[in-house]
Amino acid sequence: MCGILGYIGSKSLNKSIISNSLKLMENRGPDNQSYKRINIFNKNIYFFHSRLSIIDLKSRSNQPFKFQNLFMIFNGEIYNYLELKTDLKKKGYRFKTTSDTEVLLKCYYEYGDLAFSKFNGMWSLAIIDVNKGYLKLSRDCFGEKPLYLFHKDGEIIFGSEIKYIKSLLNTNPDLNFRLIKKNLYFGFKSLNFDNKTFFKGIEKVSKGKIYKFHLNKIKLTKKKYYNINNTINLKNFSKIEIDKKFEEILFNAINLRLRSDVPLGFCLSGGIDSSLLVAISKQILGKNLQTFSIVDTDNRYNELRNINRITRFLKCDNQMIKLKKKNFLENITDLSFYHDSPIATISYYVHNLLSKYMASNGIKVSISGTGADELFTGYYHHFLIYLNSIKEKKNYNSEASIWKKNYSNIIRDKNLKNLNFFKSQYLNDSIMFESKRLNSFFKDSLEKKIIEKKYYTEPLKNRLQNELLHEIVPVILQHDDSNSMSNSIENRSPYLDKNLLAFARGLDSDWLIDSSFQKKILREFGKKFLPKSIYNEKKKVGFNASIESLIDISGGELDDFLFSDKKSFLYELCDVGELKKILKMKKLPNHLSKFLFSIISTKAFLSNHNY
Repeated sequence: MCGILGYIGSKSLNKSIISNSLKLMENRGPDNQSYKRINIFNKNIYFFHSRLSIIDLKSRSNQPFKFQNLFMIFNGEIYNYLELKTDLKKKGYRFKTTSDTEVLLKCYYEYGDLAFSKFNGMWSLAIIDVNKGYLKLSRDCFGEKPLYLFHKDGEIIFGSEIKYIKSLLNTNPDLNFRLIKKNLYFGFKSLNFDNKTFFKGIEKVSKGKIYKFHLNKIKLTKKKYYNINNTINLKNFSKIEIDKKFEEILFNAINLRLRSDVPLGFCLSGGIDSSLLVAISKQILGKNLQTFSIVDTDNRYNELRNINRITRFLKCDNQMIKLKKKNFLENITDLSFYHDSPIATISYYVHNLLSKYMASNGIKVSISGTGADELFTGYYHHFLIYLNSIKEKKNYNSEASIWKKNYSNIIRDKNLKNLNFFKSQYLNDSIMFESKRLNSFFKDSLEKKIIEKKYYTEPLKNRLQNELLHEIVPVILQHDDSNSMSNSIENRSPYLDKNLLAFARGLDSDWLIDSSFQKKILREFGKKFLPKSIYNEKKKVGFNASIESLIDISGGELDDFLFSDKKSFLYELCDVGELKKILKMKKLPNHLSKFLFSIISTKAFLSNHNY
């Protein structure tokens, strides 16, 4: 796990710029910072690397890494590197390190672009071929590892963070106020249907693609190396065969992500996803594990009971943090600077506190349950989509009745209790509704419909694919990465495994959900490892909290932070009088708690850039 930065252009970078850039990268790689200068076609090429040592801790694995005519900088982990290494040895390759870095580069040397489809892992990387005169950029198929790109007028700059790119630009790029406005009006789920960032001229490199720059002309071509629609055909499988296949793939996904030469820690929320990861990991490793939890005193978000149940059952060494009202505005301002964006939800603020605590306890690799909700269903609105899909079937009334009995007292949002809430198949009702519900807080509205991309004719599976690729998971991954790397921790997500995705895509919906439970297949499998109280738990919380657990909203501190500068962008967008009414409410409903956090986060981001 590392930070990478690259420059290609006519400029010769002076020592001060090089030093400042490497300094910016220290959090991502406190164990070593270095750079390499290369010259091709009269262009100055600089590869910067900052290393967090996870596999092979010796200096021999430092980067930039060279083999034959290739130079590479790489951020991430290739989890199946040992298997690939065995294959390469059979072809005559020899190795001087025990790292995945060397395996990756030699695998590329042997197979070319085909190598990327062989990798099971997370990565962003850059490879220069000095003989053929090209640069290649690549990201993993889920986009777990970030990579940003600026290219204009024969100049190419790419990096793990936007601030790295800015350090090599002559001027600061303008903020993308249209995207900032879109984020406030429609929420974070609306942001990832293209590669734009909150800075003009800087884009995300597409996940699952290879970008190739021909350096003599700075010509860019793009191609897919991975088909996100890959599916394991399970049509003729029996229940026993499906269960066996699921166990095989899930165990392998987790086992690969436990490979490490440094201490592992597990993020434990108390839900089925993280609990099952811990249970299986304990079986694989054969020892008690270090787990970390964060708890809100607000009962709406408190999973202490489940956390205690699972840690007692699995005999975990669990460390727990309780949320406190301390330095919230200072923290979120610092955090939005590091993220190069507003913080999307309270969950990611809370996750950063957890990452910071894990780092203080010597953890260098964290394991989280990201992706399970989007692979196997996990949100309350998935029930509504499922029930709507069986509306014409005989079992609809009984299924709807069971659902009401199980969830009417759990679900906080009254709209998610309405079985007719999702009316259209590809228009994103939840995003559009949220925008309308918050309309009174803005001076005008964005006349825009958020349309799902079409992958399936089946509404539920199409919803899952959109949440995985565009709406929820991309934002989680961006924030997970920034949170963990700001604290020099590598975050791994075993559910985000390409083989597990192909398996999930092959499942019919009735393996995923019914009126009683989401994640049916995960819960059934969990019976082998977890107590009934965990695999039967219906309430969904995760790492969440109320804004009122973080700051006194009625105090003058928040009012001053938001409204003291009447020239701020918020005054242009928002009805300040309506916003101030929120601060006077005694108890905020969930949607206003999230909205107020978004306002605060946006203001913090803007203040970092003098707006």
